[in-house]
Amino acid sequence: MKEISAYKLLQGNIGIPKLYWGGTEGFFNIIVMELLGPNLQDLFIDCSKHFSLATVLTLAQQMVISFKNLNIA
Repeated sequence: MKEISAYKLLQGNIGIPKLYWGGTEGFFNIIVMELLGPNLQDLFIDCSKHFSLATVLTLAQQMVISFKNLNIA
């Protein structure tokens, strides 16, 4: 699974959840990872499907900083 390879590559970077296990069980692909908090979809629904400009800019800033700080060997 490509997601498992990506998580293994990104381990140790800020904002990347810890991967505990990934593999196939029967017909199912499974990834067991650390839960960092609510996902953006749940937050979006909690905010009546409307993020303020400040929220969008804060999210964008956090994403850019996360990508900038990636330590990929």
